[in-house]
Amino acid sequence: MPLNPEHIPKASQALVTNSWIALVKGEKILKPAHEMYGGRGFKESLLSVQGDVSKLWIISAGMGLICAETRIPFYNLTVVEKSLSSIQQRVNNQEFDISDWWRNLNCRLRQGYGLAELVRGNPGILIVISMSNTYASLVLDDILKLNAEEMTCLRLVGSVNRSMLPKTLHPYVMPYNSQFDGPESPLPGTRSDYSQRTTRHFLENVLRLNSKGTALEHSEQVYDIICKLPISAPYNRIRVDDDEIKRVIYKRWKDSGGSCINMLRLLRDNEKISCEQSRFSRLFQSVKISILYDKRKR
Repeated sequence: MPLNPEHIPKASQALVTNSWIALVKGEKILKPAHEMYGGRGFKESLLSVQGDVSKLWIISAGMGLICAETRIPFYNLTVVEKSLSSIQQRVNNQEFDISDWWRNLNCRLRQGYGLAELVRGNPGILIVISMSNTYASLVLDDILKLNAEEMTCLRLVGSVNRSMLPKTLHPYVMPYNSQFDGPESPLPGTRSDYSQRTTRHFLENVLRLNSKGTALEHSEQVYDIICKLPISAPYNRIRVDDDEIKRVIYKRWKDSGGSCINMLRLLRDNEKISCEQSRFSRLFQSVKISILYDKRKR
């Protein structure tokens, strides 16, 4: 069984943090982080570093900043507020301080080693950070420990909204946008793996060709690529209930090859049905269990 926030009683954030740290430190079965993570997003991250896990660091909501080689326990925790495995749901009667959560993870599990220390410990090395808005909130205070010169080593890539960042970081946000996921996307996928896909694209198509470029030069290269891509037509998808979505999953099971990602694309692009990612994952797993059960009965 993975370590899960559900194992923790609801309490103040300080007590919830203490409980989680105790769970992590008490776990004896550990494996390298790159063996623990799955899904399209992480596979894209591995492709970004061409399988060299020593170059891949993970912004982990449950473990802090870890190298992909770091041995960690099997866990299921997120800081996304509405997720069933969100640590925020264990905090009572106060607003969850996401920056404090990140600081405590790194101070108490990683000997104080966070993103700022990673940058300072690798002078002159470009650090490409793949991030969404939620994970930007998680690590923002950590990044802002860097001075202006240290920040020039950063490239921020993904679905992060530039407006939520201070102006000092704006030059380092690469200008990927929805055109990247248009009809001629160079690396198609789902919204859940958008940040990892754009990061891989940046490394392979921009940084590889101009490893010594400035942030401005890299931004201009990204812009030149993106502006040539056609804009997506607006989606006209319908909303249906859970039973109808499960019916479609059953019907298109063979077409998807049993892949959650492929099925979601079929649902949205072919069936023109709207479904939020976490809701779809829940329904997909329900159908998958039923299909596996039916196979065993035969």
